[in-house]
Amino acid sequence: MHRMHEMINEIEKQDLQKLLFRMIELLRLEENLRDSESFLALERPAGALPTVGAELHDADSFDEALRVWRGLVNQRPAYESRAELSKAYLEVEDCFLTWYYEALDRAGQIASLVDTTDTSHPYIKTYHGDITRLAVDAIVNAANSEMLGCFIPNHRCIDNAIHSFAGSRLRRACAHIIAARGGRKEVVGQAQLTEAYHLPSRFVLHTVGPRIEKGRAVSPLRAQMLASCYRSCLSLAEAHGLKSIAFCAISTGEFGYPKKDAAELAVATTRAWFEEHKSDMTVIFNTFTEEDRSYYNQILQGVGR
Repeated sequence: MHRMHEMINEIEKQDLQKLLFRMIELLRLEENLRDSESFLALERPAGALPTVGAELHDADSFDEALRVWRGLVNQRPAYESRAELSKAYLEVEDCFLTWYYEALDRAGQIASLVDTTDTSHPYIKTYHGDITRLAVDAIVNAANSEMLGCFIPNHRCIDNAIHSFAGSRLRRACAHIIAARGGRKEVVGQAQLTEAYHLPSRFVLHTVGPRIEKGRAVSPLRAQMLASCYRSCLSLAEAHGLKSIAFCAISTGEFGYPKKDAAELAVATTRAWFEEHKSDMTVIFNTFTEEDRSYYNQILQGVGR
């Protein structure tokens, strides 16, 4: 993957870097004030805040600043009551992520349906690349049962990436879903819909897949749970009138589901859903690793409706 500053011009890079510095400082101040009565001091114009340390102003520090910001925002709680997201931070985050995706678009790094690959099924396509840069109606997030995203700094899972680049409002929206039902965790195999906020897609479908312990065979129950993830997302997307949905490889990362088995089940479940619903929605299987890509290419060769 290209580094961000290799995809944008120097002026854009400098502007984005300044916003990164501001967000890092706001997050650090917020950490210090989180449990104190002075938390509301953050509710002041961003321009009134002090400047960040000189260590972040090195010419080649964009990638490091991006890493630091993402790590800090990954660990940020889903705030409630007086610990709500500060207006100052949200204003800067909104500005950064808006400019970030505009810069990616100008650099030709945002994909759409025209960039997907046809299969022999009329409504199933594949796309190899970063799902957070895919402009479709909805992308699917392989969530955890808390629904709050990944809290591990800079973790490589899809849950972390989606929450990072959608922006902090996504974690808050998910927290509201859980709070509205009394704190009950999300059930494996179901799906929830939220806005996508700053992502190129319009919505995010969150689904919790089954976990498979390393070395253990996939049980029929776990297979049924994974199939339910796909059916739930497809049906929820159809219920909201969405015309395109991109699936990540649910459960195959940290949750340990065997990749080939998961790909076969995903395609078979989607084909069966189309036979039942007669929908014209476009379904995209997004792959990020070459291993996943090879499995989906093999499985979808010769697939018909």
